[in-house]
Amino acid sequence: MDLHGLSAPARLLRRRLRGAQPSNWPRVDRTCPVAGRRLVAITFDDGPTALRTGAGEPLTESILRALERYGMRATFNMIGGTHDNYPDRAGPLHTPLWNGIRHDHYPAFGLDRWAGAANQPLLARRVAQEGHEVGNHSFRHLAFGPERIVYGRRAHHADAAGVERDCVRFQELCRTHLGVRPGVARPPHYVARTADGIDTLAIYRRLGLIMIGASFDLGAWRARRGSRRAYAAAAVAPLARTLARDPDALDGAILFAKDGLNMSLEPAVVDVLPAQLQILHRHGYRVVPAGELMARGRWADIRPEHPLAEAAAGLLALGLPCAFADNTLRPDRPLGEREAAAIGAAVRARIPALAIPDPAGRTRREWLLALHRATRAAGGEPHARLRA
Repeated sequence: MDLHGLSAPARLLRRRLRGAQPSNWPRVDRTCPVAGRRLVAITFDDGPTALRTGAGEPLTESILRALERYGMRATFNMIGGTHDNYPDRAGPLHTPLWNGIRHDHYPAFGLDRWAGAANQPLLARRVAQEGHEVGNHSFRHLAFGPERIVYGRRAHHADAAGVERDCVRFQELCRTHLGVRPGVARPPHYVARTADGIDTLAIYRRLGLIMIGASFDLGAWRARRGSRRAYAAAAVAPLARTLARDPDALDGAILFAKDGLNMSLEPAVVDVLPAQLQILHRHGYRVVPAGELMARGRWADIRPEHPLAEAAAGLLALGLPCAFADNTLRPDRPLGEREAAAIGAAVRARIPALAIPDPAGRTRREWLLALHRATRAAGGEPHARLRA
């Protein structure tokens, strides 16, 4: 969940400032629509959850059943389990500390054994076997670094090494117990920097994990105010309004949902999700895992058939900061001197003998295409020439 306690304008400004930074491993919140179809990804965080709902079945099974009805597949950003997050105290319900003062506990404080792939391996395996994607949401769901505004009292990893060990622990759990290797990840509470100042994206890049954010919130994690019927209606309404105004508004988007209880200790997602899936289905959306959505077109501002799409992916694979942090390429923008200098420095560090094309007077598209041709001409397989 992204609970930063900031106003909407402040969040927008911060997102724009961060998004304008060059990146060699950008976070993906949405992708450019694919021509001729409406695609969207739904991600479910913090499970799998075996706690039984009012329908008498485990919560995650209720999600799977709702998806199966429409032939939809999703991404489940799983945890290993929060059973090691003690000693701790229960927090006040209906607040961000609903599941613990110092730590998160899923599905709830004192009920940790009912959630997580380590505690519920059969349920986790079923998710994978039914064609859904497993994402790395860390093993312990311990924040990667301090988050001062809302979670100031919450524990966090001491440094980047601890974060990486926790992510690797989850990867190994998936390999040995589920037979899958996650390719996408989302940090707990979206904390983007470790306590010793390392960018989360740098850790994910070393592990070969693409960080996925979200561009639309399905909302059933919030505390309930009023009746359950009113709560469900309020959660469904934003999706209905958005697509009523523009049926293409979510094409290429990644949606956030919860595989667990809300802040009022209720399985609200079970009440809300069927209606939300029906709305997407009615508007002609095909729901696919985030990894599949990105495989059809990684970038947020250009389609897969754009000349720069494949070239930029190749440059990114070489560790070159050819993209922006908001997953855009901005191909028609004039190439800035600082951008060219940053990419050039990365090229010299990675492929010292490469003749870097002259950036003068070129757009980003023109120069990046020329740079890609140069890397391919440098022996055909520039990966083999990289410095460690």
